[in-house]
Amino acid sequence: MTTVFEVIDNAVAEYYCKNKEYDKGLAACRALISTREGEEKTQVISNFTKYAFEYAASLAKEDKWGEAILLYREIMSYPNFPVTTYKNAGLCLKAMGRGQDALSFLELYRERTPNNPEAYVFMG
Repeated sequence: MTTVFEVIDNAVAEYYCKNKEYDKGLAACRALISTREGEEKTQVISNFTKYAFEYAASLAKEDKWGEAILLYREIMSYPNFPVTTYKNAGLCLKAMGRGQDALSFLELYRERTPNNPEAYVFMG
């Protein structure tokens, strides 16, 4: 059974992320992940990957490629992450001049989305 404190912790994590205070919100999510089990843990992981993906994309838009890649790699450590995480990580690596590393991630994206013409565009 979920306690009032657990509900509050989850609400605080979401509040921070929704208000673009990602560092605080993602830290709260990380703490929650380690204390949850079963369906509750799955939901917290889902929220974490959603907000971490948003944050990583915003970091990439600010040309903070290294920070974005770290978040994308963390996202990939959880099950059921968005497949576009591969693409975004690859594009960050490409922007950093790490072409071979970029191709590895872009190839994973292409393999998982073979009917998506966009996947082939990024390989070039």
